[in-house]
Amino acid sequence: MIKDTAVSCIIPIYNAEPYLNEFFDSLMNQTFQNFEIICVDDASTDLSMSIISEYQKQRDIVLIENKTRSGAACSRNKGLEAASGDYVIFLDCDDILHPEMLGRMYECCRKNDADIGICYLECFVDNKRIPIAHMEKTRKMIPGYPVIENPARLESIFQIIMHSPCDKMVRRKLLLQNDITFQDLPCTNDLFYSYSSVLCSCRLVFIDKVLYFIRYKREESITTTWFRKKDFICEALDAVFDFALGKGIYKLVQKSFIDKAIKDIYNGLERFSEVYLDETVNKLKTVYLEKWGIMEWYNEGRLSMIQMKIIDNILHSRKMASYCSILLSCSDEKIIKLISDYKNNGIKIVWWGAGKMGSEFLTYFNELGLSIDYVIDSDVSKHGKEIAGYSILGWESVIKENCVIWITDDLWFDDINTATDGFGEIINIFSYLEQRVGE
Repeated sequence: MIKDTAVSCIIPIYNAEPYLNEFFDSLMNQTFQNFEIICVDDASTDLSMSIISEYQKQRDIVLIENKTRSGAACSRNKGLEAASGDYVIFLDCDDILHPEMLGRMYECCRKNDADIGICYLECFVDNKRIPIAHMEKTRKMIPGYPVIENPARLESIFQIIMHSPCDKMVRRKLLLQNDITFQDLPCTNDLFYSYSSVLCSCRLVFIDKVLYFIRYKREESITTTWFRKKDFICEALDAVFDFALGKGIYKLVQKSFIDKAIKDIYNGLERFSEVYLDETVNKLKTVYLEKWGIMEWYNEGRLSMIQMKIIDNILHSRKMASYCSILLSCSDEKIIKLISDYKNNGIKIVWWGAGKMGSEFLTYFNELGLSIDYVIDSDVSKHGKEIAGYSILGWESVIKENCVIWITDDLWFDDINTATDGFGEIINIFSYLEQRVGE
């Protein structure tokens, strides 16, 4: 008896010759084998198709060929049209799968009757694995193997979920019923797909294991070669807004959406060339900020101080400073009070990290006439050198009593906790300063 296809693996391909063998070996050698492979070639000019033909001798591979370059979104949508699996997953042809990826994700979805299963990702370059900061933050917010009912009601849903499609196994019926595909954009086309899927799902499950490894980023991928000057983030966010509004759930997710929108807009405006910067700022001022409800929150003072500053810069067409600089420029009262409270209670402040952001923070403290007690870094080559007037030390040099450790990224939390034997409270000062009053 022939089993129904459990999973459709959809893979857009463009000039991936150096990476295809490693990718296909990891896909072919899955412990779970009830899946179909659908490859969509986006008019490759190298030997990618020859390599795929060799793998077609091992098992059936559906191959769809674009006669001209169409982009990743078009390729993925063609693959979705050809899919027959109960679930679908979109993979990138230069990445690597854990041998148990498909089996673990499908079993978790099936066992929990979940619309979506989400695993964890890591980057790699050469043979070095690089944790993704967003994944580490998600792990702390969603520990274990939680099943989440009605994800749209989950606080900070847009901060918890990444927009990559490669970590998500999605019930195909959900996509068909809600008309969810990839936006026809040169890049950022997966944002609508990922967030719309999550918002309309009834149940999703997180698989607490790194099962997918992202190659750090090759120059000839579909996305990086297609368009380099603009990332279309506003168009992508607007499609998600329209979807949520149409489903009647925008009010549920508005705070999380606004937080993401402002952060993504800021990141986009930092990268744009002048012509696209002017075009995007004008569209934000005349359409998106009002439409998404950001102007209402701005006028009512419901945004955080840094968000207010970013929107103010957009409204007055000012050039954006670094995010850290903007954050610090509106944090004087908050940081003065925090440092004073620690000093008054005899608690020493330990700064972890002597990089560029550490320098910005420490210089800012100096300008306010404030001081901390120690600067430490795990890089021994920095020990004994100076940063903003502070000598950089190793942890063993610090008096381990009555202290608080300040970091700027949760990615380092576990490493610091291990290095310090769990001694001292660890606070992400960046996140603390980003919070709205009362949060």
